[in-house]
Amino acid sequence: MDEPEFEYCEIKEAHLDSGFLGMGFGQPRPAYFVAYQGSTIISRSREFVFRTSESYSPEDKEAAVSEQIKRYKDGAHHYVLQRLLSQGWEPVGTDEAGRMTTLRRPVARSAGLKARPAELLRQIAFLRDAGILTQEEFEAKEAELLKGAGP
Repeated sequence: MDEPEFEYCEIKEAHLDSGFLGMGFGQPRPAYFVAYQGSTIISRSREFVFRTSESYSPEDKEAAVSEQIKRYKDGAHHYVLQRLLSQGWEPVGTDEAGRMTTLRRPVARSAGLKARPAELLRQIAFLRDAGILTQEEFEAKEAELLKGAGP
């Protein structure tokens, strides 16, 4: 029996360049977590910018701010991870903070022409979920792909 083939993806933290957003340099930079399969983005969290309006004593500020930033990052990472797990990915590797960052899922053995429409459906679903395609555009493309896949 052949060993199953897997496809892999990685979850990484990313930052937007604040210079392009009209934000002053030295301002907090929006960040988010992105899941890459090769160079293709397959999932991402919403952007988050950490700002604090709370006042801390000088001796408590660094630890408190560090803990709040960790909570923001953990929440954004968790969002991407949950989306990937719901799509059949399984964790196989972690980063130094213990967060699951490398995932895999089996590649369809029937490959050939049948695997291509399935991948395209995942991609157009991602575009719909990201708000790039409307529901109507998604349904039209889905019907086209399923019609072309045949029995």
